[in-house]
Amino acid sequence: MKLFFRSINLKEDYKNLIEKIKSLLPASAELIYLTYPKKEAAIIMADFDGDDAVELAVAYNIKNTPYISILKEIKCQWQIVYTAQGKGYNLLYFKALNISSDKYKDLVLGWQLEAQRALLIICQWTGTELKELSPPNLYYSKLDIEDMPSHKGCDGILEIAIWTKLYGKAYRTEIYRWHKDRLMVATDVYPYYFKKVARYYQAMVKQHPNTDFYWYQLSEAQFKAGQYDKALKSINTALSLYMIYTSKEKLMNLKKLILSKIKSKEITF
Repeated sequence: MKLFFRSINLKEDYKNLIEKIKSLLPASAELIYLTYPKKEAAIIMADFDGDDAVELAVAYNIKNTPYISILKEIKCQWQIVYTAQGKGYNLLYFKALNISSDKYKDLVLGWQLEAQRALLIICQWTGTELKELSPPNLYYSKLDIEDMPSHKGCDGILEIAIWTKLYGKAYRTEIYRWHKDRLMVATDVYPYYFKKVARYYQAMVKQHPNTDFYWYQLSEAQFKAGQYDKALKSINTALSLYMIYTSKEKLMNLKKLILSKIKSKEITF
C-alpha cells in the first residue's frame, strides 16, 4: 500500500493538530469523527510499542473506504509510517488500552458492519505493522471495557464484555480477559458484571412480562451473578408461560443447574 510522507513539526494545540494531520493525509482523505461519548476526531496519541515515545493513530475515509494510519516523529518531524484499510462503513470504538500488556497500549477498534453488528479488533503496533491480536469474527452489538472486580477486587487488568444480538432486545453476553497470548473467558468477574446484565433484563421483563426468552435471559444472568434464589424464581416464571421462543428442555436444563448450586450451597453451610 502506498504511504504518504509529507512532514510537519507537531508542537501545537488540538485544533492545530487536526489541521496538521490533515496536511499529511492524501488530499481526498476525510477524518472520521466518533460520535460517542462525544463528537471528536478519531485521533489517538499514545505509546503503542513501549519505546517511551508516542505515536499517533488516525482513522479517515477515502471515497467511503476507511483507513488507519500510524504516524511517528522522526527527527522532529511527524511522518505516516504505516497505513491499513479498515472494515465496514463506520468506526464506533477507537481507543488505546492496555489489553495484552501493561507496558504499552494496544489499539482497540470497533468497526460497524450492520446496524446491530460491529467487529472488534485489538491490534498491537510492532514498529512496522498493526498486528491483529484478537480472534477473527469477534462481533458485538454492545461493548463494555473496564477493570472488573472479582471477589479479590480489581487487579488493574481490563476485561471486555461483549453483547451479541440474539432476537428482540435479547443478547448473548460474554466476558473476556487477555491471558498469556489470547483472550480467555473471565468467569471470576461474572458475579460483578452479570448483576448489571440482570438489571437490564429486569427492565425487559417489566416491559414484556409474558415473553419467555426475557425471563430465561434474566434467570441466566442471575445464575451467573450468583443470585441463585432469584434465578430459580425467574426460571419458574419462564416455565409458567406459553413458550414461543425458548424450549422447555432449555429452561429445564438451566433450572437443574440452578438447583444444583442451591443444593451445594446448603450443604456447604
